[in-house]
Amino acid sequence: MSGAASQRLRQAAETWAKMGAHIFPLSPLSKVPLAGSQGHLAARADASPWSGEEGFNIGFLPASLGLIAIDVDRPQHWDDARRWGLLAEPTFEVTTPNGQHFYFRGRAPANGCPVDSLIVRAARGYTVLPPSVTADGVYSASMGPSDAIALPPAFADRLALQSAPDAARQRVAQVFSARRIEEGNRHPALCTLAGHLAARHIDELVATELVHAWNAQYCDPPKGALEVSKLVADIYAKERRRFPERAASFIAASHQPTAEQARSARRRPFGSSSATSARTGFGSLR
Repeated sequence: MSGAASQRLRQAAETWAKMGAHIFPLSPLSKVPLAGSQGHLAARADASPWSGEEGFNIGFLPASLGLIAIDVDRPQHWDDARRWGLLAEPTFEVTTPNGQHFYFRGRAPANGCPVDSLIVRAARGYTVLPPSVTADGVYSASMGPSDAIALPPAFADRLALQSAPDAARQRVAQVFSARRIEEGNRHPALCTLAGHLAARHIDELVATELVHAWNAQYCDPPKGALEVSKLVADIYAKERRRFPERAASFIAASHQPTAEQARSARRRPFGSSSATSARTGFGSLR
């Protein structure tokens, strides 16, 4: 990446940090957090990671500025966004290489809760800010976060309902019954699966193998092995922080699967491991 591009990213990161936005570095030309980093869990209003010439892209937690982001990049997304009135008035939006991120003022009860086909990102998920650049193109915006309007009331009400306990159980059921998860829906589906396993005290190693196998069989295309392992580790780390008294029931984070174990899990059809089935009771999820 050129020095000029790195300087633009550094200046943008400084501007966002001064606003109070919680940001964190993404790998150059990528939407993926830096290897070995805590990703969005380490997001702060701090631009110091951009002090060099590495050209890190900018990850952002929308909730840090009181915002909710709606990811719209497929025909069904656009249809649902229109139906919910999300396109009725101008708001802060970021043009991505594949679509748009529409930002609204409001509080999301739970991040990643889909409303119809729409994915919501707020406190526990991230978006990518301009002028980040990936192999697919550039992120750009003609407005700023102060231009974000309030989330339409009907959509806000539906989002709250989606976050209720019954809705959470329904999301788990939808994930388990799915036969194909397209790009854009993979992350919340995998988070739902990992969270379901963590809440039931399934040890982290077994959960990681299960999520790898489910990802390989049902996600189209599958997410990368390292990204899936990190996703499960993040979910379990959060569960340990929330319920420290349960920490002993989870396998230690240092016992993450090796690369060979991850490859083995990806090759094995979901639910085919008799050992995993015996330990978790999830052998018949197919």
